[in-house]
Parts: sequence; structure tokens; C-alpha cells
Amino acid sequence: DPLPQAASVLISDLPVKLQVSGPWNVRFTPGRGAPGQAVFPELISLAKHGDPGIRHFSGAAFYEQQFVMPSVTTGERIILDLGQVAVMASVKLNGRDLGVVWKEPYAIDVTEVQRPGRNKLEIRVVNTWVNRLIADSALPEEKRITWATWSSFKPADPLVPSGLLGPVVLRTRTNP
Repeated sequence: DPLPQAASVLISDLPVKLQVSGPWNVRFTPGRGAPGQAVFPELISLAKHGDPGIRHFSGAAFYEQQFVMPSVTTGERIILDLGQVAVMASVKLNGRDLGVVWKEPYAIDVTEVQRPGRNKLEIRVVNTWVNRLIADSALPEEKRITWATWSSFKPADPLVPSGLLGPVVLRTRTNP
């Protein structure tokens, strides 16, 4: 469900009901240089990961996490705030597709889908191919994962933030 339009309320100003912390199970699109999966003790940019396959990954990364939700009072709306995302994310909660977030605030009203107790959160984050092009620029053509007719990227170029950066929190909003 889309968030209610309220110019006077910023998502980041809403009180935090629960922080969804690690470890996060992350799966990667096969054939793109990253391992099939990894465990992230906490959310970080893929570009800062120690594994070069993850650091230079381009494609869809699937983040999974379970959390225990406290009970919700009548009139309380629950907003899932993904924090920072590079670049866009599709969200499922308890198996229900909640759509795509592609700009700030990376947030979705999950009131009708969340439940007291255990919840399963799945976030599919798609990034750009900049970091992969930077890595491939240092490789001979036969070892590159990407192909482009032209690329201005060089091996020493800085990597760009990538993936689910967070913090991921559940916020509360009371209907006026």
C-alpha cells in the first residue's frame, strides 16, 4: 500500500518500533561473479565487502531476514523503512509482494501484512553495473563478465554504493 501523503510528516521523524538487524542471508544472481550466497552480519554497501565478487557485483541481490514483531495497537500504522538503498528494491513480507521502492523515502506501509510474532522479510535490490564495469576494465576481454561497446571506466575509479545499506526499521504512525 502506498504511504499516506502528509507533507508535514517525514518518515525519518516517525518513532522506531523495531530495528531489523543482522545477520542477513543474501543470495546473488548467478553468473555475475559473486558467490551464490553470503551472510552479512550487518548491512554494508556491497562495494565495501571483502569478497571482490560481491564488491563488484552487478544484478539482483536477495536479502532475507526474519524478525519478531511486537503487538500493534488499534490505529497504529506500521511503516517499513529500508533506510538507504542503492538503487531500487522490491519488497515481500510474509510472502506478499508489496511492490517496488525506487526513491527516498524507501518505505512501505506494512500494517495489513505484518503480524505479531515471527515475520519473514525478503528484499530484492537491483543495482547499476558501474562497479562491475570498473572491475572488468582491469581484466582481459575473455575474463570479463560484462560486455559493452564502450566504457569510460578505469580500474582505479572509485566504486559506487550498492545494495541494501539500511538501517531497516519498522516505524509507527498513528492515524490523525
